[in-house]
Amino acid sequence: MPGCVETMKWSFPHFDYKGVFCNMASFKSHCAFYFWKAALLQYPKVILKNRAADDGEGMGHLGKITSLKDLPPDKDLIDILQRAKKLNVDDHHRKNNRYILGF
Repeated sequence: MPGCVETMKWSFPHFDYKGVFCNMASFKSHCAFYFWKAALLQYPKVILKNRAADDGEGMGHLGKITSLKDLPPDKDLIDILQRAKKLNVDDHHRKNNRYILGF
């Protein structure tokens, strides 16, 4: 995404734009993708999973990713990433100067 910077924090890649907006983690047989302000993302729950749910889907807001087939369609993924990035520049979400995690 234009203007984003990939950084390593806690040994995982994070993607920053005026602060962290998403990150990913890799495991032996799958990976997970997280949105730092997922609770504020207005997107169908079908696509964004609740990290606190113990549904066997793995961690991450996109569920357990074992192949490219597990990702949402490109159009939806790009839209989610753009919305997540925009949250970092919206003043009304930064007034308290804290992150709201999507638990």
